[in-house]
Amino acid sequence: MGRGVRIPKQRAEAAKNELQDDGVLDTALQPVTQQDHIVFPVTDDYEGETVEASFESFTTTKTFREAVTPFLTDEEQEVFIHSYDTVGSIAIIQVPDELAEKEDTIGQALLDAQPSIRTVRSRNTERGGHHRLRPTNLLAREDPLITVHVVHSVKLDSDRVHLIILTRL
Repeated sequence: MGRGVRIPKQRAEAAKNELQDDGVLDTALQPVTQQDHIVFPVTDDYEGETVEASFESFTTTKTFREAVTPFLTDEEQEVFIHSYDTVGSIAIIQVPDELAEKEDTIGQALLDAQPSIRTVRSRNTERGGHHRLRPTNLLAREDPLITVHVVHSVKLDSDRVHLIILTRL
């Protein structure tokens, strides 16, 4: 249980900014929703309707780089490519040849580090074929292989995205 300030939802964003500016917002804890109100955790007494509430800590997620550090040597970390592309919940990574034997472990590390990623594929650097596409290999996956991709505020449904992924990957 902790102390919080109860704010109507309509004023929540402005109140949050005010609490931050005044240095009393407890950023280690998540706000709580109560019907038409938001309860922001505070570190000190504050003007407004203060209440007791059960706040949960923010979970800290590892970065992709932090997730692979335990099983890569210093030399391997020098060649490791930590950036990746996403299509909906599918990540496409590039694994250098020096790390080919660890690519499945690297793929699983990305799944563990980024909860929004559900499938990891590795890509070759060579483009080929009539459409100049890069082939990919499946590294790690949570079933089912369905995703939603948003482009310029247009949401493609899972069937269309599935077709796009199959033709492009």
